[in-house]
Amino acid sequence: RRRSYVKMLFVTSPRLAIGPSNFAGQAHAWAHAVETNLGVPAESFARGPIKRGEFRFQTDREIFSPLYFTPLLRKPRLKHLLKRCTHVALDGYSIPFQLRNRRDMAGDARFLTDAGFSVALVAHGGEIRDPYAHQERNEFSMFNECEPEWTKWVADRAAHNREVAQDSGLPLFVSTPDLLHDLPTAQWLPICVDPSEFANDEPLMERAVPRVLHMPSKRNPPIKGSQYVDPLMRKLHDEGLIEYVTPGHMKHSEVPAVMASADIVIDQLLSASYGVTSLEAMASGRVTITAVSEETISLMPARPPMVDATPDTLEQVVRDLVADRDRAREIASEGAEFVRTWHDGRHSANQMADYLGVSER
Repeated sequence: RRRSYVKMLFVTSPRLAIGPSNFAGQAHAWAHAVETNLGVPAESFARGPIKRGEFRFQTDREIFSPLYFTPLLRKPRLKHLLKRCTHVALDGYSIPFQLRNRRDMAGDARFLTDAGFSVALVAHGGEIRDPYAHQERNEFSMFNECEPEWTKWVADRAAHNREVAQDSGLPLFVSTPDLLHDLPTAQWLPICVDPSEFANDEPLMERAVPRVLHMPSKRNPPIKGSQYVDPLMRKLHDEGLIEYVTPGHMKHSEVPAVMASADIVIDQLLSASYGVTSLEAMASGRVTITAVSEETISLMPARPPMVDATPDTLEQVVRDLVADRDRAREIASEGAEFVRTWHDGRHSANQMADYLGVSER
């Protein structure tokens, strides 16, 4: 079959592009990790903001929104965007170029493969997670809190995406280990956090009244468990046991300072896994409370040093941490080391080495 881009036949060294979802800036972080740790040129790409002031994460190549949604000249734009690239990892199962079907990225993946690119698929979460299986595995599932209609919509979309992934024959990656339950043939591509960005010298658990932080990225749908965290922590706040802080929306550049100002960070109680917030809290040297199921831990190379809690146990967990501050400091120290070992980009890059045709470092 004749390739659209004959240049691909003459390229011998890999060059990676990752996009277009870039959730929490992870496409950009993975690209940087690959370039830094494997020596493979890599760049991220993502759609630009639709409206002025819309929050966005750092990316190497930004697709101007009107062009992203405009059907004219898609193929020339694609050729320009991916020039010099040999490998394209589509993250978030989003439709990057709307070349075949405006509601299904499978057509774009096939187009890129036919054009000579080595394509991989990267899932972040809801795009492949089975809500009903999640409920069966976890008593306190986040999907217990959601409207049935929304849950069914998520389930139908995820089932379709899993079918596309499994039928594609492409390399598959997932950003959190719990997603290996949903897509067992995938590889874990760990979330990346820059430890130096969050490192600080702020003391831990030395205040008479420790500061507890909860900062969900969103409260609707209620997947973080804020509806349980807030009343319980306000109760302890009113008792004078803790100072409870739950700021509103903030820029990502403000997060390191806010993290460093806390003693304990409560991420989530309902997902049975962990994400960027937990890692940023651990990198900051804070005690991190996050519900991670034993089923998820069994899929990992090491147990994450987080404090597990459910809606039923959270209050007592916080009371115990305040009462045993030496234990809290020990957990926090282990958390910072865990991030440096598994989430600073080195392991993530090595996970992509085979896909890129290079050796691990």
